[in-house]
Parts: sequence; C-alpha cells; structure tokens
Amino acid sequence: MDYLFVVENFITFKGDITHSLGHYFEVQLDREDLKSTLDNTDLMWFSRADLADLDLRPHVVRNHIVNRTYQSVRHLISKDDIA
Repeated sequence: MDYLFVVENFITFKGDITHSLGHYFEVQLDREDLKSTLDNTDLMWFSRADLADLDLRPHVVRNHIVNRTYQSVRHLISKDDIA
C-alpha cells in the first residue's frame, strides 16, 4: 500500500462551507467482489477510461487519475460546490 496524497475539501452545501481531509492510497486487491461494511454504500469498479465521463468527486482526484498524474502530487485542494 502506497500513500498518494491528501485532498483538502471545501464544500458548500446549502450556504454552509465544510472542510475535510481525504487521504488516498494506492493498493493492490486480490479480488473484485468486495462488499462495503457501511449501510447504503456500494463499491463500484470503473476503468480509467470511463472515469473521465463520471461526476466522481472530488473532481481534482478524478482528473489526476484519468491523466495519470496522481503519483506526482502530494497535496490537492478541492472547492467543489454542491447546492
């Protein structure tokens, strides 16, 4: 398991700004039939090519994965707004 980067998220929701940190790792899985232990949460697998067309957030993470630049950054900032 390799640590990739941290993302600072600034999200505006109904007029309130929240701040969170997301830590991202690169891992090798031994299977694809994993199930979430959280209620109402599903795990979904997509190819790198399909990610560009998805509204995967934060967008800055999606874009670095699609562009294969995720190993060259250590700190990202996301200011995605969701109304």
